[in-house]
Amino acid sequence: MRTRIKAVLAAPVVAGLVGGLGLATVLTAVPPAHADSTFAHYGYEGDYNAWAYRDELRYVGLLHEDVYNARSLSARLCGERAEGHTEYQVGVHLDQSPDGYTIAQEVAMVAGAEWHFCPEYYVPAR
Repeated sequence: MRTRIKAVLAAPVVAGLVGGLGLATVLTAVPPAHADSTFAHYGYEGDYNAWAYRDELRYVGLLHEDVYNARSLSARLCGERAEGHTEYQVGVHLDQSPDGYTIAQEVAMVAGAEWHFCPEYYVPAR
């Protein structure tokens, strides 16, 4: 009798552990949000917020960026867009830099500059 009670009481615990392991497997199989070419927007479109842009750059691994670098970078990238360069062409210019940016970093640099400083050129990802 005592063994049967232990088995009945242990069944929900074992089921919970197995279910928990299944959930943990699913959760660990999901890649982090910033592992691909997406990035997080901070602030608002057209807000001219260099601090938010700097945070976006840091989110994709450009930890050396400060507010002054972010503002200067945005002016350069928005200037290229105003000259008629496409987003792709601006990205190619970044790709030719000796800094060795990743694609995710280039996307964040161009899209973030457009989002904050020249929203007329911003095209949301599809």
